[in-house]
Amino acid sequence: MNPALQAAIASAAKQHKQLLDQLKDQGAFSRETAMPAANLGSEQSALVAHYQKRDIIRSTPDGGLYLDRRAYEDHLSSQKTAGKWVLMILGVSTLVGILLLLANKL
Repeated sequence: MNPALQAAIASAAKQHKQLLDQLKDQGAFSRETAMPAANLGSEQSALVAHYQKRDIIRSTPDGGLYLDRRAYEDHLSSQKTAGKWVLMILGVSTLVGILLLLANKL
């Protein structure tokens, strides 16, 4: 994979994680503990909109943002599951490749 593309993907993933971690670290899990959107910065508005569509981030009438705890935990577990699937697919494809090489040598 192109190193520039890898760097861009890693940077985007880091920004996503930082947004969610910032809300989590502030304890913003309810309307009462919501963080003002202005504290997050305008450059994260697209990420906020993305997570609002997925109901991971909720907003208050006065513009505060907070995490829906259940949706956030589901999001984290789905990320772990996706990683396991990727590893499994890579492992199986490597095994098949090795078996094909061995079969061709026999």
